[in-house]
Amino acid sequence: MQEKSKFFLSLVFTIIIVFVAGSAILYIIDKNIPKYLEENTSKRVDFIETQKKSGQSITGSISKSLSNKIWLIVDKKNIKTNNLYDSVYFADDFIGTAIVVTNDGWFVSKKIQNASSIALVNIENKIIDIETVVNDDILGLSYIKIKQNGLNPMGIIDSSSVEVGQNVYVIRPNLYNYQNEIISNSIRNIHSRFIKNKTDLIHKSSDFVVYSMLASDTEQGLPVVNENAEMVGITYSFNENTYLLPSNYIRYSLTRLFNNDKNIDYSSLSISYIDLNEVVTELDISKKGAYVYESTNPLIRKADIIQRVNEDDLNEIRSLNKVLLDYTPGTEVKLTILRDGKQEEIKVKLQTLKK
Repeated sequence: MQEKSKFFLSLVFTIIIVFVAGSAILYIIDKNIPKYLEENTSKRVDFIETQKKSGQSITGSISKSLSNKIWLIVDKKNIKTNNLYDSVYFADDFIGTAIVVTNDGWFVSKKIQNASSIALVNIENKIIDIETVVNDDILGLSYIKIKQNGLNPMGIIDSSSVEVGQNVYVIRPNLYNYQNEIISNSIRNIHSRFIKNKTDLIHKSSDFVVYSMLASDTEQGLPVVNENAEMVGITYSFNENTYLLPSNYIRYSLTRLFNNDKNIDYSSLSISYIDLNEVVTELDISKKGAYVYESTNPLIRKADIIQRVNEDDLNEIRSLNKVLLDYTPGTEVKLTILRDGKQEEIKVKLQTLKK
């Protein structure tokens, strides 16, 4: 009996010790685990939130920077009515996007077909009458002027710095929405056209270099900016593909607008040509320059290779059409050409490029 009592007491004592020790361990765990979870979970959450905020800050800062630099173009109703509903503009009444390019009231947009009935709508939803519209028929742009100073123009960068793979952002203003829609995109290729067959090799004087982007459903005439909200170009649609018309062409066009009494024109040699930097051939000919495919200029012959315009060598960076952008119609230039295997120099007066 005494032995059973000792055994029972030992068992009870052991249970009490185990219970006390277990309670102590649970107390320590209960006290420290929440602190551990709080510290480590907050680190993970903070990291995720930081990443999310960082992603938002790019588009957010772009949207904030451009809020008063992009206006809408409206087909003006001119309705004489006191009925509010009849006077309200809806999505179908808005026909384009106007980008502020000077502080004294000049905007650029896609070409407007019927400019006599348009007006602009600013960020405050006020309708602003226009003063004049000047079209660039070659690039398919319109320059719109209003009687207003103190505007905040969008910065236009040198688009030659744009690289394949670079992230860009297409800006689409929303009707009755104070924030612009920002569509992330990237530059896929830099070229003047896709070369698939023989006719694709032939350049006309009206050809210009465009950059292709990943999107294929973006409408024409929207501004495209970099991460600093600086314009690198405008969307340009062709054959159901979306391209970027580089900002340098807009700068060339603006220069002609302001320096030529609002008359935008471009120079031409009255030829079509093949850019030898673009072709792979077994023929033993110069790999640089413009091979004349057809010519209506009496001083330039078919099969001439134009190697230089004044002191500008033609190469993969400076094509003939790019070089001619630096000159106005009527300017006399010196061409260095390769004719029948011999290098010659001729002087040619530049013509006005016709659409």
